[in-house]
Amino acid sequence: MHAVVETWIVTLALILARVSAFLALAPVIGGRAVPKIVKLALALALAYFWFNCSGGLQTQAVFTINQSPWLGLVLAVAREAIIGAVLGYTLSLFLVPFRIAGEYIAQEMGLTLGSITDPTQSRPSTVMGEFFELAGISLFLSQNVHHLFLAILHRTFASQPLGGSFLPIPVSRQLQALASVTEWGLLLAAPVGCVMFLTSLLLALLTRAAPQLNLMSAGFALRVLVGMLAMLTLWPELVPWMLSVLHRSTSLLEGG
Repeated sequence: MHAVVETWIVTLALILARVSAFLALAPVIGGRAVPKIVKLALALALAYFWFNCSGGLQTQAVFTINQSPWLGLVLAVAREAIIGAVLGYTLSLFLVPFRIAGEYIAQEMGLTLGSITDPTQSRPSTVMGEFFELAGISLFLSQNVHHLFLAILHRTFASQPLGGSFLPIPVSRQLQALASVTEWGLLLAAPVGCVMFLTSLLLALLTRAAPQLNLMSAGFALRVLVGMLAMLTLWPELVPWMLSVLHRSTSLLEGG
């Protein structure tokens, strides 16, 4: 009976380590924006769920090697935390295209001077960056992509059994598949970016032709106005492209 209880405790600890590290870095359902008490409750609930399913999980007793069970257990917990953290970081790239698009548009509109301090991130962000990221999160939840995240985490318990060896660690093909997020973000910002480029070019030509008018001093307000009008006009075309980016990322994850 003592051995059974010990196996249960070790299994629950390993599952909790992987799930907690995953939620610490996963977007939307984890990360700094989610309160710690919510992440703790979610980690415990998910760990209990997979613990109930642990009959199908093969827990390998690596922690009994070299007559040092506690050292082996610490290494096994560290391995599970690394797997969860790598997977969570990989999935955190999901919203990068939206953030890149917003930051690029904000730069073209001249809004980078008004960067705000975001308590949910470790870096300042712009209004347009926050706007595009919130739009991406809304699409993320409406398309039930968070279900895919949990399904991928569930799949790791079969591909990477609890208490297994450190190699191979599932850095996997997902990082390579999502390496194109920068390109997707720039393509997402391209319509508004082209409008802003033409606006800047027109202001430069007018200033060159009539320097006494000093149009560049009033160009900041004009660029913001043109940018907002371009966003308002092109938004019906941007939303389908956002969905396309989301579906591309989803297909890459499912394929990886």
